[in-house]
Amino acid sequence: MPTVCPECASPVAAGAAVCPQCGFPLRDAAPAFGGGPARPAPSGSKVVYWVLGIAAAGVILMVVLGVAAALVIPRLQRAGGEARSSEREADAMLERAWTLQQVYLVQHGSYAPDVEDLRGVGWDPPESTGVGLTVVTWAQHNLCMEATSGGTVRSIRNDGTLVEGRCAPEATDFNAAAQARLVLQDGWRLLNAYRETHGTLPPTLAEIEPKIGQREALASVRLGYQRYANGEFCLSLRPKGVVGPERSVDQDGRFFGGSACSGRVIESFAYGARARSGG
Repeated sequence: MPTVCPECASPVAAGAAVCPQCGFPLRDAAPAFGGGPARPAPSGSKVVYWVLGIAAAGVILMVVLGVAAALVIPRLQRAGGEARSSEREADAMLERAWTLQQVYLVQHGSYAPDVEDLRGVGWDPPESTGVGLTVVTWAQHNLCMEATSGGTVRSIRNDGTLVEGRCAPEATDFNAAAQARLVLQDGWRLLNAYRETHGTLPPTLAEIEPKIGQREALASVRLGYQRYANGEFCLSLRPKGVVGPERSVDQDGRFFGGSACSGRVIESFAYGARARSGG
């Protein structure tokens, strides 16, 4: 359908781009590219909203991360500080015990097989430290002690060197404390069995020593034996190469932390239950 040019009022064919008389551009009459109506360009306000939304999300994320860091980092720092504190306490106890072991060695000719034995040379364990101290080996040239706190283990060697972890394998090939117990327990059982069979105790250990099952341990220790007129006896043990027995057991099965069946009772073989005295 013909239209009229708005400039010169001349009739113009429908769909014409310009007026054929005056050349006036007929914009409204021009078809959109692609045959359809022209799409409006996105407004600038929508772009601004998107930018502001992304920026706000970034700020919120930073705030969340900051709060999380404020909560987690101090806890990690406290945990690390507590671990370092426990390590320092363990090292201090090991160094103190090692120093007293040298004093004990001079006085007794051997290292103390148990931390409690160091009380006689000045050992006074601190209270509520949470650190457990153990003498692993005490042979004359093979001292090794361990301190345990939680999951952390520290040890000190014969030369006073502090290391992380347990005593080296070469230091624990012969675990003197455990092996001494087994040797004396076997000897105590055999002595009582001999008395039940013969009505008296053997005059020497020659009758029972070959029957002791801990052959490897027996090769590294020396046994002492004393029998009394009243039927009682004392079987003692010390590592070879040092002076004085360090563990002993009497006829009643009391396992002592000292020589000659005296000192602290560690446990009772007769009842199979530990009977520590005084902690």
